[in-house]
Amino acid sequence: MPIRYRSGEVQNAIEFGHSLKSSGHLNYEAGFKGRGRNWSFDLTGYHTDVSNEIISFVQNFQTLYVNAGKTNKNGFEFFGNYAFDSGVEVGASYTYTDLKFGKLTEPLTIIGPGNQRIAINADRSGNQVPRFPEHMYFVYTTYRHPSGWHGRVETRGQSNYFIDNANTEQRGGYHFLTNLTVGYDRKHWGVMFNVQNLFDKRYAVDVSKDAAGSRTSFTPGMPRTLMGYVSYKF
Repeated sequence: MPIRYRSGEVQNAIEFGHSLKSSGHLNYEAGFKGRGRNWSFDLTGYHTDVSNEIISFVQNFQTLYVNAGKTNKNGFEFFGNYAFDSGVEVGASYTYTDLKFGKLTEPLTIIGPGNQRIAINADRSGNQVPRFPEHMYFVYTTYRHPSGWHGRVETRGQSNYFIDNANTEQRGGYHFLTNLTVGYDRKHWGVMFNVQNLFDKRYAVDVSKDAAGSRTSFTPGMPRTLMGYVSYKF
């Protein structure tokens, strides 16, 4: 199926002397589901062939968009949970992702003899698509008491990922990024207290490197953050 691109990407490509083609996706997917009185699970696997996928890279502080030629995407996702009669529920999910460029040439500007700028096309075929972690997980536990008290603790993490199309460096992994929620409901009233990033971990939401490999950019994650809520249901 053809996928439309955003007008901003098209305009960006025109400004830098490139043209973009519509990307197309051919997806194969299969899965299993299980449901019981206190439990459930979902398992899904997929393979996607993408033609003319639009990718971005940074060069000289400018974000450029080009077609990647072909991209192969493989992976699977699992989610399961179990609810105990005591009011406790546990659940977990895991995602495996394998994304590779089937065919990609990346335009680069290098400094040649006599400090002359030379435009080349670097072959990135077979490399991993950057900024996609191979492994991600999520685990949670909730508890609800008949008196109205309830709580939830959840934690997640991901593996390192390549930060450039050339696959020269990996960054971005973190583990046990934990959130905690405690609340109390009584008739129409509700009070809830939430702590994001409970252990105040230092992590990056996104890490990328420019095409020349000389500059790395980090988007920091949220530090420990406390929030409180009061609600009333009419």
